[in-house]
Amino acid sequence: MKYSLLSFALLAANLSVAQAVTNNSGTYTSITIYDPFQIGYNDVSGSPFIPEKGFATGYVTVGGTTPQKLKARYNTEAGQLEYLEKSKVLRMTTPVNEFRMVVNEGDTLLFRTGYSGKGELAKPLYCHVVYESKKATLIRSIISVIKKDEDPMSADFGKKRFVQREQSYLVVAKEITSVTPSKSSVLAAFPADQREAFTAVLNKQSGKLKTWADVKKVLTEYDHN
Repeated sequence: MKYSLLSFALLAANLSVAQAVTNNSGTYTSITIYDPFQIGYNDVSGSPFIPEKGFATGYVTVGGTTPQKLKARYNTEAGQLEYLEKSKVLRMTTPVNEFRMVVNEGDTLLFRTGYSGKGELAKPLYCHVVYESKKATLIRSIISVIKKDEDPMSADFGKKRFVQREQSYLVVAKEITSVTPSKSSVLAAFPADQREAFTAVLNKQSGKLKTWADVKKVLTEYDHN
């Protein structure tokens, strides 16, 4: 795999040392990150990683290959998958279709790329798949940005911290629409010819949507309708 001078320049701006490597099976190429637990974040409070600390058991799918087991974390500031190999942290550069992370026992998070349509999802590269069915998929983008306190009267003046921003989307009939957990917002994401059927299912429930748990419950019921 070839890398441009610009690619290495961008990496050098964020990493102390970087080196291209390929795994034994040759299915993906990575960038080795030295100074692995800092990555330019040592003066920023908080964490941009999922999980917040350490690494989770991850399963990565590259192309049509069998998922590969890794110790992984998702960097929400860089929008990239990172994984641990011996004492080094590597950042995946080969396109990865999706990956799963077991962050807690019984709690597996699925991240996937490749969503496109009416909504713009330029960043992050991956979205958390909250709910998925044939009729609708609920996804969430999770982005961390570094914010510096610019208030000279603040006790935290000059300090930097991570601020996490989330936006949820519904993918229906190959169209992506940003949504909030409300009846009007979710209903607007469906094509006109599906709204009556969705409303009928919703009315069998409480008739209201206030939380993402409510949204998932109605989407599940609608999928089985």
